[in-house]
Amino acid sequence: TTRALPVIMLSAGADDESGVEGIQVGADDYMVKPFTAAELVARVRNTMRLARVRAAHTRQLSALADTAAVIASGRALEEAFQTVTEQARALLDGIAAEVVVADSNSRPKLRFTSGLDGMSTDTAGSVRAVIRGRGGEPIGTLTVLIDATRRLSDVERGLLEPMANM
Repeated sequence: TTRALPVIMLSAGADDESGVEGIQVGADDYMVKPFTAAELVARVRNTMRLARVRAAHTRQLSALADTAAVIASGRALEEAFQTVTEQARALLDGIAAEVVVADSNSRPKLRFTSGLDGMSTDTAGSVRAVIRGRGGEPIGTLTVLIDATRRLSDVERGLLEPMANM
């Protein structure tokens, strides 16, 4: 595309209206005859310099926009995991819930909790479902702590599996 190319309009028209029209249609500069070679060279150099600055700023803005999109999608994913964690806890009337996601690389685990600040199984029972990736490989766990005296039915235990597979 020629959109990024700088344009200098040269014209024999001496009226101010021609110059305004040239700039309005997208020219970067407008020169009316007669002009000197030195003036033309100076304007070309200046227009090229401004085009380089504009291109650099366009690349920077594009990179910033890409970064903003990645951050926004990361936040949306974080909110989705947090919602699943809270819903799993509410679904089983749990004391607390935790989702832990880890990949096979050396990146830190992602941990989302609802309820107690730390997950402790000392005074509670737990129900756990494996979170699987698209290829079926385990990528994390969804755990809900329940009162140790409470016994969950098979149906209740089965409720975590579909949530883990979301």
